[in-house]
Amino acid sequence: MTRFYMGSGPADTAVIEQIAQWPHLRYAHLNCCNPRTDFDLRPLVTLTELEELEFYCTPFGDEGLETLGEIQSLRMLKLSAAHQVQGNGLKYLRDLKNLTTLEIQSRANWDAHFDDLRSLTQVKELLLIDVRLSEDHVKQLESIDRWNRVVWK
Repeated sequence: MTRFYMGSGPADTAVIEQIAQWPHLRYAHLNCCNPRTDFDLRPLVTLTELEELEFYCTPFGDEGLETLGEIQSLRMLKLSAAHQVQGNGLKYLRDLKNLTTLEIQSRANWDAHFDDLRSLTQVKELLLIDVRLSEDHVKQLESIDRWNRVVWK
């Protein structure tokens, strides 16, 4: 199996453990996945071919980004309604050399972690939804020419 889409109904840690058994998985979309802790995302690290990972309404925080930062094959990471992500976990995504698309929806203020965001030099498309940033930081994001697309809503 190369694609997994869970579009309805809540998932739990058992689903994460199950998909970690598919070594050739390239795309995973998890809707309302409820890991008990950020550590419950660890089985995903075994997916060495995973290129696209989307979470919707999944309650994990910055420690979860530390785990996701170990999936070296990721090209795209989308975290929708990831309101526990406060921004200090962005530093864990720095080493994902293949990550070119990053989309995060979080209600947190990321001004304190702006340098971590700016340090994601491999990212070419950045979409931030509901993330709070000062006007100065928004202008700085818009002026970085390495990004093909920056959207801040």
